[in-house]
Formats: sequence, structure tokens, C-alpha cells
Amino acid sequence: MLDNNFQNTTSFIGFVQNGRIFNSYGQPLGYTTDEYNKAIDTAKGFEKILYEKGILTKPKTPEEINKELQETLKQTQSMMLEMSGTIGLLNEKVSKLENSNVKQAVTDDNSEQDPVPGKSASTKSGFRGNK
Repeated sequence: MLDNNFQNTTSFIGFVQNGRIFNSYGQPLGYTTDEYNKAIDTAKGFEKILYEKGILTKPKTPEEINKELQETLKQTQSMMLEMSGTIGLLNEKVSKLENSNVKQAVTDDNSEQDPVPGKSASTKSGFRGNK
């Protein structure tokens, strides 16, 4: 069972040399806070240079992402509105064509009627059936 008594502390014998921490056997264990902070500052300096050169790009903030999404939504809505108008115009054209085709078909049917009673227009087209 784990004992939460913090009075028993663990200690070790070691030494610090050139910003590094070593145990009593001379094995490296880590770095001092100062050395760690220097390494972080150096890394940030390199990162800044990479951003300036354009090798790295800074991540977008949530505000930038939201702004881009809003612009995309506006563009999409605009395109949908335009397409809706185009579909409406096409529907009108189809209706006009259907109406004109119906009138043309009626006119064509009337012109194909045979002036001789009892004969159908189908005999005029060349189809005579079996003899």
C-alpha cells in the first residue's frame, strides 16, 4: 500500500558541472534550470528565423479559422443562390420548349391528316402492314 507520508524524502549525492547534473558515479542525470531555459531560448530563436524565412508557417488562431469559415460559408451561399436562379431560368426555358413542342405536335398532327375520309395518316408514312 502506498504511504502518503512526505516526511520520508529521497536524496542522492551528486554534483553540478557546466550546467549539467551528475550522480556520484559521474553519470549525467539532467540539466539545471538555467541551462534548460538557455536551450528553450535558443530553440525559440531558431523558430523565429524559420518563420521569417518562410520555412515554417505560424498556426492559425481560432479567430482566423472562424473568419475563413465565415468567408467560405458566404461564398457557398452566394454560389447556391446563383445556382438557384440558373435552375429557375432553365425550368422556365424547359416549360416554354415543352409548350412549343406540344403546339408543334398538334400542328404536325393536323397537317398529316389525309383529306380522304377513312384513310389514316399512318398509311401516308409508308407503313402499309402485311398484305
